[in-house]
Amino acid sequence: MTVLNYVTLQVGDIPKVRDWYVEVVGLRVEHETAGQIAVLTGGGECRICLENGPPVSEPSRIDLLFQVDSVDATWRRLVEQGVTFWREPTDEVYGQRNAILFDPVGHKVEFFESINIG
Repeated sequence: MTVLNYVTLQVGDIPKVRDWYVEVVGLRVEHETAGQIAVLTGGGECRICLENGPPVSEPSRIDLLFQVDSVDATWRRLVEQGVTFWREPTDEVYGQRNAILFDPVGHKVEFFESINIG
């Protein structure tokens, strides 16, 4: 069996991006090597590795999806903290409700939950 374990993003300013993922997304730092990498984890098995280096030329083409219990509650809490979203909670035809924002580098970040489509 093959298991996806890490997704690596070159971000340049590791502390800034690390703090954003910790404070906004709710991830935690699993491992860090000062100035080189920061490995972040949440409730699942896949990790994000932030690496020192120039970001990809079109960071918005990278889409990171985080499943949450309630998109609306997550969106409301973050908006109250001053976080700006690109799109507020929306029901999608493929059975998900999501809200979208961008990390400090420009990667698309989606909070989503599954919904029943009637």
